[in-house]
Amino acid sequence: MMDPSYRVTAITSRNEWAGMSKCWNDLLSQSRSDTVFLTWEWLFSWAECFLAGDSELFILTVSKGDELIGIAPWCIRRKGSWVCRVRQIEFLGTDHGSSDYLDVFTKKGKERDVARCLYNFLFHDAASLWDTLALQDIPADSLFLLFLLNQIDEAGKYVAVRPGSFCPRVVLPTSWKEYLSSQSAHRRQQYGRHSRVLQRLGTVEHVTLVWPDQCEQALERLLALYKARWETQPKEFYHFLESFIARPNEDISIETDILCVDAKDVVVMLHLRYRNTLYMYLMAADTEFSPHISIGNVLVGLCLERAIVQRCGIYDFLKGSEEYKFHWANTGRRCLSVRVYQRRVGPIAELIGRSAKAIGKVLLR
Repeated sequence: MMDPSYRVTAITSRNEWAGMSKCWNDLLSQSRSDTVFLTWEWLFSWAECFLAGDSELFILTVSKGDELIGIAPWCIRRKGSWVCRVRQIEFLGTDHGSSDYLDVFTKKGKERDVARCLYNFLFHDAASLWDTLALQDIPADSLFLLFLLNQIDEAGKYVAVRPGSFCPRVVLPTSWKEYLSSQSAHRRQQYGRHSRVLQRLGTVEHVTLVWPDQCEQALERLLALYKARWETQPKEFYHFLESFIARPNEDISIETDILCVDAKDVVVMLHLRYRNTLYMYLMAADTEFSPHISIGNVLVGLCLERAIVQRCGIYDFLKGSEEYKFHWANTGRRCLSVRVYQRRVGPIAELIGRSAKAIGKVLLR
């Protein structure tokens, strides 16, 4: 039995959520899950731009007495056909906007209590509201996840756990020289050679534009190169970034790094800075500029050097298996995808479908 002083509350109104920015970010700063993608500003802006008509807010807060100790930033999405309709709990920030490290965040030391409270609430008080719990790309080292899986196992319920994305990272030393010395001789030589070749191709300039003061110029240059590379303009995505930066947070900034050769933009990289971490969020490059060198790699090196000078602790490439990320990284974080199913026709049909696909892969190989 849970201590009656614990209370779980469901936030389903955006108006109610709008007034939670301070308590939300205060709790996040006290948690082990503190990332830019879980800040109130990021998730509220995401919901404003991407929370579609088939989804509704289902944010769960856990309190002990008057103290807020946990937040599950969730929504319920209705998916499937009318024949087999499933109501799926998932993280806000999933899919659109490429949010990483989504998690249920808690006050340090309260992960077990929050996991128990949410488990009891989901399978008793709110059992009729959902069919499937899908925690996509939750960090494998999440203590909340550990305790939730233990609770599910103790109850004898079925849970599917699959490998999720991997995020290469760099733990930054105190000097660029020290970092370069940690790289292989081949990597150092390649980076030096590419930098020298680039210098011979024209006048090279590395520009950093900081939002919101230089937002308009940064967006314009990023859009131009993005459109030239992929022939599309993701307007919703840029509207999301504008909404995000319009909600000021002293711990967050957006920076656009641009590599120019003879005044022409050849690589544009968008970074999110949060506390002592710099996240490489988006890159667009002119792939036809020079087939003999990797201009993206050159800009990554320049950005790493700048991050070290500015005393950043972590440079995070975020999820992705691009080879260049692993050339620079010296560590990383693994994520998992977790699914829990209620004992109903829709969820069971979905589980059977997923199992059939897995069996098919085994047989075909």
